[in-house]
Amino acid sequence: MSGARPGSRAPLTPVLPLRRDQPAQPERDEQRDIDGVHTYYVMTGGPNFLVHNCGDVDYGEVLDDGRRTGVVAIITLADLGTGSKPSRRIIPPGFAKNTPGHTRGHLLPKSLGGDGRVSANIVRTSSKVDNGAMAAFGDSIATHVGNGNTVLFQAAPRYLPGANVPYRVDINAFDDNGWSVSAQFLVG
Repeated sequence: MSGARPGSRAPLTPVLPLRRDQPAQPERDEQRDIDGVHTYYVMTGGPNFLVHNCGDVDYGEVLDDGRRTGVVAIITLADLGTGSKPSRRIIPPGFAKNTPGHTRGHLLPKSLGGDGRVSANIVRTSSKVDNGAMAAFGDSIATHVGNGNTVLFQAAPRYLPGANVPYRVDINAFDDNGWSVSAQFLVG
């Protein structure tokens, strides 16, 4: 829906999908497409639910100046342990090989299925933070998912004006049962 803003309300277009168990009894569903918004909550007056428009992972974009726009993903038990190391071929802005204290860091952690071959998922971070506090935070989310919970994960790199190397990465994760965690990591 063009022009929709976060928090706005809009009419829904009904769609009637056929249920496999009752092909002659379609159940009412609502179709919603919001331009530029990939994940949002639908408030029904009963249980609210999370909607994600882009499949399980949206790695965002790499802008012309190299900035990464961020990652949104729905993490399930099946995602755990499927991530990969950052590709040596990906050189994010600010990263120089063999520079002490620098590393290629995932926005969506490897422990949560983050793909190290997707350049939009890799930013320059400090080794101490990436391999320490950020890794522990990702592992804590993985533990929650490992207990059978589905989690919406979001990581957003933050940039100073005119910079293309993030100084901070903000991470938020929550589920439909009220669990949530948030953290900010200084990575510059």
